Amino acid sequence: MEKLCDQSLASGVRVLVIISPTSITAKNDDPINQELGAYAEAGQTIASHRGGIYVDARTSLLHARVTVPDIPWTPDGCHPSPAGHALIAAMWYKTVVG
Repeated sequence: MEKLCDQSLASGVRVLVIISPTSITAKNDDPINQELGAYAEAGQTIASHRGGIYVDARTSLLHARVTVPDIPWTPDGCHPSPAGHALIAAMWYKTVVG
């Protein structure tokens, strides 16, 4: 990811935006979803070291699953539903645009 970000910036990307991974399975406490926390932290560090913006969609999605469990945020555990996409887009907009 570092190499890809560096190449992007070297080729003229003006604003680097890194969005966190969200989930791979439907259960927040699944070990693989827990492991994604380390990837999210790495993305945040990479964005910070390159003057980029980090969008923490992961925390919002994990929170939404707990607080509004009746909405199928990620029907297969990984791929967002329209509601999941809307949540991620809202986080992106809030973080990038303000």
